[in-house]
Amino acid sequence: MAHSTSPQNVMAPGQGYLPQDQRVTWRANSGLSDGWSYNTDLTGGYYDAGDNVKFGFPMAFTTTMLSWSVIEFGDSMPPNELRNSLVAVRWATDYLLKTVSQPDRIFVQAHFN
Repeated sequence: MAHSTSPQNVMAPGQGYLPQDQRVTWRANSGLSDGWSYNTDLTGGYYDAGDNVKFGFPMAFTTTMLSWSVIEFGDSMPPNELRNSLVAVRWATDYLLKTVSQPDRIFVQAHFN
């Protein structure tokens, strides 16, 4: 049960251009201009605590824990739940890579003004 709901709970605060097959149907695209003032794309990732802020360290921790659970238990997960978990991990890691895409700059927090 935990593996079937955990990726969905992680994806619920997903931000950016959301995929067409997302399971959290009440969510829509959001925060599409994140990073524009620094000429970088900071869309994607996950909001923290129901606000419009993305904190890098908590997101990295959550992504690490979800990744670790896939490494440890992925072989015993139903294929669709394994896919959902991998999608959730990829969504966060794609964003986290964007936060270090500029030379001499790391973005650790992003929010919608």
